[in-house]
Amino acid sequence: MISSELCHADYARLAAEFQSAALPADPIERIRAIGQTYINFGLHYPNHFKLMFMTANPQSYSELNEKDKEVKGNPEKDSYAFLMQNVHEALAMGVFRDEFKNADLIAQTLWAAAHGVISLQIAKCNDAWVDWQPIEQRAQVMLDSILRGLLKEGK
Repeated sequence: MISSELCHADYARLAAEFQSAALPADPIERIRAIGQTYINFGLHYPNHFKLMFMTANPQSYSELNEKDKEVKGNPEKDSYAFLMQNVHEALAMGVFRDEFKNADLIAQTLWAAAHGVISLQIAKCNDAWVDWQPIEQRAQVMLDSILRGLLKEGK
């Protein structure tokens, strides 16, 4: 139960960081900033990040308490809902390639890419087997590459 309470507090902290970030007006640049904020959160709170995002959450929706149900889907309190809100806005503007119309698929792909960068940093950054490039560069290349792959030409 304590880990669940800790995670709830950390999820609220992450959502607050998204809300307080100076986000650009352009939805694609906002999505880029959301990815960077997520990565920065993991860099600043690696142990919290591991507990939040690298351990299983066995709860189903029916097992959520009323407070959790109020948070789920609220973009001001739910980080995933915040990302989804921005993906929906970008979809409405028609900036994604025609084959990418599923907001959940886009959001989960963006999340997975950002998660992969920070997870490798947390788990493997001291691994001498790999000549790790600076995390800032890896994060920038990942964000640029994933967005370039999702966007229509010239966007």
